[in-house]
Amino acid sequence: MTDIDPHADIAITYSDDDDEHMFVQLPLAGLVEAPQVWCRRYEVLARAKQLKVNANHRTPGGPAPIWISLAVPIRTKADDIPQILDAARELITETDAMAQEHVVRSWWARQQA
Repeated sequence: MTDIDPHADIAITYSDDDDEHMFVQLPLAGLVEAPQVWCRRYEVLARAKQLKVNANHRTPGGPAPIWISLAVPIRTKADDIPQILDAARELITETDAMAQEHVVRSWWARQQA
């Protein structure tokens, strides 16, 4: 199961182009098969929950570590920031569940062939 890597460090950055957000980069633990697909699915779920995130991996092809970059509005109240981070973390589990469904559907398609 994919999750945030508690042993790695996060990064917090600010963009010269965006004065409205702080960007929190969260590293995920372990490797994800088909990381590009996983990242796209994560971003789709995030948009549906109105979270501004990018999920990316650093190695082309094959399993790769993934980073989630979450834009937190500067005007967010301090008490609300943990809720935003928790929502981003919960999407990791939802994205993994989508990947498992894909495996089942692929298997089923092979059975029907």
